[in-house]
Parts: sequence; structure tokens; C-alpha cells
Amino acid sequence: MSAAFPIICVVLLGVFMFLTFYNIIGRIVAALLFTAISALFLVGVWESIGKPKPLWTEIRDLSGATIVAAVPAEGAGKIYLWVIKAGFWQTPIAYVMPWSVEKAQELQDAMREAEINNSHVEMEEGPSGDGEESLGEFEFHAAPQTPMPDKGGELPGL
Repeated sequence: MSAAFPIICVVLLGVFMFLTFYNIIGRIVAALLFTAISALFLVGVWESIGKPKPLWTEIRDLSGATIVAAVPAEGAGKIYLWVIKAGFWQTPIAYVMPWSVEKAQELQDAMREAEINNSHVEMEEGPSGDGEESLGEFEFHAAPQTPMPDKGGELPGL
């Protein structure tokens, strides 16, 4: 499905609205057109299920979200991410972002550091060059190592 699909649907809905003002034939054609538009919409939704969402289209704040997995695909020109936002989602959501050597290296370094620290990788929305938040620009870093629980010097059960 292309990016023109929503525009085509809006134009067809305009035609649908125009046709409903006329006689019974116009209403029949409008009903058939509505059925066709609904079918196209359902096919579009069905095709998008299971495909990663472009990261720049996310409207929710992903700052502090945990990166469950990441696959940099240099040949495809993309970096695939599976992200869990604490407090909102119970399952990971797949995202895709454009490939860049800097982001791929930053992500790999953060994943390596998180593995060493026995923690996880988090993402933060990064600032743009003019000091404002930039939509779709993210920074990756390893979360701080969680401290081991205090044993208190006592043996349990004694």
C-alpha cells in the first residue's frame, strides 16, 4: 500500500458524498462505492498488521522506553526496533527507522554496555540542533546497573 492510499480514500469519500444528493441511482452507486472503499480500507489495515511502524510516526512519548531487540539491516537501509513503553504496553511494538552509521553504532554500543551491566537499553528523544525537541530523533543508552539487594549479613532461616 502506498502513501497515496489515504488521499484516494478521501477523494472517493468526497465522490460518495456528492452522489448521495441525487436520485436513487446516485444513492445505489454511492452505496456500492462505500462498500468498495470499506473493502480497500480493510485490505490496507490487513496488509499493515505485523509490519513495523515508522518511528517518526509515533505520537506517544517514547522517552524511557525499553529496547527489547534491535536489528540493523544496512542492506535494507533500515534499523528495526522492538520497544516496550513502561506503563502502557505489555507487549513489544515493532518500529523501523532509517539506517545511519551513527545510530547503528550508538545502538550497538548501548546494547553492549547494557549486556556488560546486566541492564537494558533505553531510548530518549534527542534535541535538535536549535535546542528544541526534534520529532523522530532518538538517542540510545544503557540503563544504569540495578544494585544487588542488600543481604544484611544475616542468613535466611536461621
